[in-house]
Amino acid sequence: MRNREKAYVHGSHGVLTINKLTGKVLECDECGGDYKEIVNFNIEEHMAWWHLTEPRESYDILDLGYWEGMGGYTSPEIDWRKDLLKEKNCEAKEFLTLLEESVAAIEKIKDITQDILPKDREFCGWSSEDVRHTAEEMEVKLTEDEIDQVIDNIEHHFDANCGLNWEGIEMAIDTVRTVEKTK
Repeated sequence: MRNREKAYVHGSHGVLTINKLTGKVLECDECGGDYKEIVNFNIEEHMAWWHLTEPRESYDILDLGYWEGMGGYTSPEIDWRKDLLKEKNCEAKEFLTLLEESVAAIEKIKDITQDILPKDREFCGWSSEDVRHTAEEMEVKLTEDEIDQVIDNIEHHFDANCGLNWEGIEMAIDTVRTVEKTK
């Protein structure tokens, strides 16, 4: 049997290697106590109880029901499962608290950086990022003030009948650069 088809059940009296899908005991390494009598674990019940779609790689023996060689069945320790759920619930609450704190920190960072980062101004279906991109393509370096002047120029001279394209943005950049040079 391939290793990916195996799972391991851990308990205080040893480790049992089982078939991951059927729960059949394959090996019992250094098993003591009643572990040697166990022939099969109830994987289906475990998956149903925990709402799993795939069997796990490793289990605690308290979390599984099992059959012994003489036909007796031992149920999983429900109190143990309930305690585990409470523990997981606390971990989930702690995780959610950390997540909420992280989201709040991210929002605070966004607020702080909004004053530092360039604003993305919208105009005629285009944005200031489009002006930056066009300037880079033209190998022109524009300041944020110059980008605003380009947008102002486009908004002032925009003809809705003709629309706006990359060439119109290039012309507005050239106009602003010409005006800046004459100052």
